[in-house]
Amino acid sequence: MKATLLAGAAGVTFVAAACEAHAQSDAQTAAMASFNRSPPLGYERQGMRVGSTTVFPELRIGAIADSNVFATSSNAEEDVVGLIEPSIALANRSAKLDFSANAYGGFRRYFENDNENVETFGANAKIGYRASNVHSASVAAGYDRGFQRRYDPERNANFTIPPTLIDSFWGETGYLYRPGRLGLGATAGVFKSNYKDPIDDERDLTSYRASARALIGASSRVDLFVEGYGVWRDFRLPVDLSGVNRDGETYGATAGVAVDITDKLTGDFGVGYFKAGFDDPTLQEFSGLGFNGSISWRPQARSAIVIDAFRGDVATNRTGASGRIDTRGSIKLYQEIRHNLRGRLEIGYRHGEFRRSGLTQDDLTAGAAVEFLFNRHLAAELGYNYRDRQASVALDEFTTHQATLSLVVRY
Repeated sequence: MKATLLAGAAGVTFVAAACEAHAQSDAQTAAMASFNRSPPLGYERQGMRVGSTTVFPELRIGAIADSNVFATSSNAEEDVVGLIEPSIALANRSAKLDFSANAYGGFRRYFENDNENVETFGANAKIGYRASNVHSASVAAGYDRGFQRRYDPERNANFTIPPTLIDSFWGETGYLYRPGRLGLGATAGVFKSNYKDPIDDERDLTSYRASARALIGASSRVDLFVEGYGVWRDFRLPVDLSGVNRDGETYGATAGVAVDITDKLTGDFGVGYFKAGFDDPTLQEFSGLGFNGSISWRPQARSAIVIDAFRGDVATNRTGASGRIDTRGSIKLYQEIRHNLRGRLEIGYRHGEFRRSGLTQDDLTAGAAVEFLFNRHLAAELGYNYRDRQASVALDEFTTHQATLSLVVRY
């Protein structure tokens, strides 16, 4: 049952989210992959066959009009940024082996604030192996050269220096044993971030995570599960600039449900308890309610609704804070309006609490976009995004409006 495979991966997702890793939930990925695999007749992506592998190249060229480039509370500065984003995806699927890989790049060029110009790139790959109907395993790894957004909760407040470049490396593996209604799964992963500017050496971090899950099939399409997990954080420097050792660990347990009703309703959701501790005796341990989940619903063949929710401990290096707890949720609606016109609506909310410092942040986000398909190889996209942050520190507050226009060439 596919739901059990999703459930086996959810522990990785929960722990990865707790330490701000790269991954989205497999449930959301599966839902959107299913939606994207069923475009209108005549607009399907064919890809290029290279032996038994299908190759999907894509090039996106566009521009973003930004009302507040530096996400400041006052004296907002407008600008337009040009984007060039090539990418390529590989897929090879057989009865026992699934292989997928992606490589991508991005070039951002501002019309006025050329100090904000950046280049991004990365690649990742995943292999899934089904030894039998009882045993399955997966391994994945990736690299990403990114940058810290000006609206990041942990952003550098000095807007006179260029955006902080970040190298991220990650790897994870999972195993699922499912002989019948009962099953066991285990996952392990590592995530490493390296901030390129030496002034940010205190932020370089390696996180290790592991989880174990026991599950029982309530029906052929529904699993109940319990899971235990751990996250261990190791900062590169012994102490940060304030003299604090931020190394620590988080342990927790969750219980929840995973569903897979064909492609109509897929995903999982778990609720539990976590406890975070630190190596530095001046930082007080804390605990609380944690939850994580992603549910996708396709009420019709041309519609998809994705609901995501998370609450948990995330890493912070903000001066004066002993830890950070994020609570966030979002709803996304994908709709085929006409045979060659697709739309997206989304709204999201995040509450961040920096422990001991008393700092809080509340982010409200909303967005809309439409995609017009000229043919199976060419499309145009028009989008709008809104973000508003209210915070206990006035300088952390801002409002941004972004309008995006893109031309997409794909094969």
